[in-house]
Amino acid sequence: MSTLPPELVELIIYDIWHSEMPSWTCQSFMTTCPRINRTWKNVFARIASLDIYITNLGYLHYLCDIARCQKSIIYVDLVPGLTRTITCFVDFRHEIFGDNELEALKVYNCWTKLPNDIGFRALFPLAELICFELRWIGGVLLSDEPKVHELPIRLRCCRYLSKSKDNEDVRTDVHVSITDADPLSDLYRQSWPSTFLALRNRCVPAQLVSSELPCDASAKGGVLRFRQTMYVRQSKGDFEPVNQCLWMAVQRAHGFVSCYPLLLLEISSVAVVFTCSIHTLQTQASTRYLLRLLISSWSGQYTLH
Repeated sequence: MSTLPPELVELIIYDIWHSEMPSWTCQSFMTTCPRINRTWKNVFARIASLDIYITNLGYLHYLCDIARCQKSIIYVDLVPGLTRTITCFVDFRHEIFGDNELEALKVYNCWTKLPNDIGFRALFPLAELICFELRWIGGVLLSDEPKVHELPIRLRCCRYLSKSKDNEDVRTDVHVSITDADPLSDLYRQSWPSTFLALRNRCVPAQLVSSELPCDASAKGGVLRFRQTMYVRQSKGDFEPVNQCLWMAVQRAHGFVSCYPLLLLEISSVAVVFTCSIHTLQTQASTRYLLRLLISSWSGQYTLH
């Protein structure tokens, strides 16, 4: 791999980075890719800084340290100046998944409860989107309708960090796709918006699916797609305290004292920020229990209009 041209290295890393990997795969790639050689490290740093994937809360704190100190062996000074999108991706497509997905779920749950994005706006001034993504197989969630059982379902919720003219409302797009290769399926003949709205209060954070707003629906290549756009009014407050962490990172520390521990951590091991041990949840009941906890913890933190 050391003899590959930089252009090919960039194509490889870009395709892998945007392939919607499970958290444990993403963490493994993040810790091994920069170690190959300088070319791989530099290309990875640029791509990973442009589109950030948050796999656990520890990694978010790690990025805050990098942004505050502007000294990183891997990312150098690319974070946060180069960042355009920030994504949390949770993969529930398998009945058996490790603690890494549970950690990603905590990030997902935490972010969807944030009453505002002031911290992200302050630390990542050029970022355009915060994205929350879930993928699962219909039927894993107890409240899934029988007609979607065994079908791959993908949810993507995008919050635009650019505010509207009144400086209060934030555009939010919700995309849901259901894959069904059977052309005779009832899903193609029923009212598609009703299927889309059935996900409300089940899979979509903070009830970000409204029956009072229009819903775009389409079907192509065996995939049903639903899309809804709304504007969310943000409120004051914080949660877990994410905004506080991000805001403190904006106040860049002077001198080497606060940055020195970060450099020591990176030198000792790139993987030090990933503290999740890899255990396995063995039963489908455990999967359903976790999803029920996620859904029950979602609350109406936003006012839709």
